[in-house]
Amino acid sequence: NKLADCSWNSYYLQYCSYYDIAGVHCEGDCTDGHVRLRGSYLKRLGRVEVCVNGTWTTICDENWDDVDASVVCQQLEYSSYGALAAYGSLISDDYPTRIYGVNCTGNEENIFNCPIHLTSKGVEYTGCATGDAGVFCQ
Repeated sequence: NKLADCSWNSYYLQYCSYYDIAGVHCEGDCTDGHVRLRGSYLKRLGRVEVCVNGTWTTICDENWDDVDASVVCQQLEYSSYGALAAYGSLISDDYPTRIYGVNCTGNEENIFNCPIHLTSKGVEYTGCATGDAGVFCQ
């Protein structure tokens, strides 16, 4: 459960240089259905990330629009009025894109109440040529 508990061999230390440095990025568990924004110092702007089956995933921005963005903003407890869709990558990392074809009407309380396509667990949507969906909430 802890990195310090892992076994290691001091033999390899003699061969390490500055370009061999390893890093770890730790995150807490996510709860299915939760949404967050990342990629900006502004709390109300960012790439939309959704927790699906305990893993943070992204949404493809194909057909993503201001109505979809308004549902995300409302889910994050911001006003749904004046929400703007953002397109392309606001941040680069290795989260899989598993949600695509979002088509909200604006009356939904969360993104999972919208018509969406969700890939099978462990399968990434590879047809997204444009990038990740983002929002700017008012």
